[in-house]
Formats: sequence, C-alpha cells, structure tokens
Amino acid sequence: MTKLTVVFGRPTIGPKVYITQGPSGWPEQIDRKKADAQLTAFLHPLDVDEQVAGFVMELSLKGETDTWGDVVTYLSEITEHAPSAIPEIVGVAFWARAILMQRTQGAN
Repeated sequence: MTKLTVVFGRPTIGPKVYITQGPSGWPEQIDRKKADAQLTAFLHPLDVDEQVAGFVMELSLKGETDTWGDVVTYLSEITEHAPSAIPEIVGVAFWARAILMQRTQGAN
C-alpha cells in the first residue's frame, strides 16, 4: 500500500454529520447529506451500495479491521484514480456507509 500523507480516523455517524479525526488530529464534522451526494457523483456510474458491499466483503474475507488506507486504496482501484486524487469527503462518506452496512449485517 502507498504511504498516505493525509489520514482520517474511523468516522462516527450522526444523524446529520460524520465526525472523524482529521489530519490535524482534531475532530472534524462533515455534513452527511453533502458527503453522500459527493460520493454518489464521484462513483457515477457505479452503484454506491454495490461498491460498499464489495469493500465490506473484501474486509471480511481478509479478517482485518478497516483503515483510511484501505478505504482510499479500494476507491482508487475501483475508479482508477490515484489515492491522492480521492477527495477526503468522498472517502469519509464511503467509510461511513461501510460501517453502516457492517452494523446491518451484524444485526442479522
């Protein structure tokens, strides 16, 4: 994996915001509606839920916990963008959606 210069922490998911530890080490709030819209636009024409499911499945097969590097690497591979070209807001939204999917699957 490529060494990343910008790293975010695992997001906490609120009703209106995603809260993550930013590169500065301080908590950052990201508007959830805006982030999800940018994720959809970034992945177009790919289906967001299908891509999130693929990421969650890949993690479960590896038996590892997810990191910012995993998120950015996966998005880079499916979109053919360099990891540094993945917008942070997109990465945080994708990661949050993966966390929500993992919670849903764990409840079944």
